[in-house]
Amino acid sequence: LGVKAFQRMGRSASGQYRICQDSIRFLEPFITNRKFECSYEFFQKVLRDYDIQLASIREEDEKLGEELQKLSMGSFVLNVRVPVKEGESQTCFPICMNKALTTVTPMISRELRTSLRVLHMIE
Repeated sequence: LGVKAFQRMGRSASGQYRICQDSIRFLEPFITNRKFECSYEFFQKVLRDYDIQLASIREEDEKLGEELQKLSMGSFVLNVRVPVKEGESQTCFPICMNKALTTVTPMISRELRTSLRVLHMIE
């Protein structure tokens, strides 16, 4: 028994395999060049919208937009600093994302996306 770490993408320009969300907590410490941080507001946008245009990311967060523009196509990790109750430290939540030519897409299941939207009260 174990956790699936990679999934075959088929014939895609972004590579043969992508990282699975189920294993991201185990793989994230070993990923160095393809790891970025984002704001909680951008995290909410990721959960609301499926494909996010790189141009719109630049408008909201110029630093993140430029970093993603330079990134080659394929999987990357987006770390979200989730706000917590007063007196507690922030938690970091990694999300597996995929960069295409002009868009970025979260590679999370519909069920996880729905549960995160409910948990964070996102319509």
